[in-house]
Amino acid sequence: MPTEDRRAAADDVRERLGAASAEEILDLPSVLIGTPEEMTQQLLSQRERYGFTHYAVQGFFLEAFAPVISLIREQQR
Repeated sequence: MPTEDRRAAADDVRERLGAASAEEILDLPSVLIGTPEEMTQQLLSQRERYGFTHYAVQGFFLEAFAPVISLIREQQR
């Protein structure tokens, strides 16, 4: 979920799910929230921590996710 306010977006998700804290939601490997730079860093950290190398992105997020793909490719050079 692209946003400039990662914490507020995580709070919104937490409220809708009635679940964990915003910090726990931001730490979930299945949730990407933030700017393209923040999402890129999260994916790279998860690759290091868990060994993840592939992700599925829902169709309606593909356009918003494109900058993240570009940033990851730059990091790999």
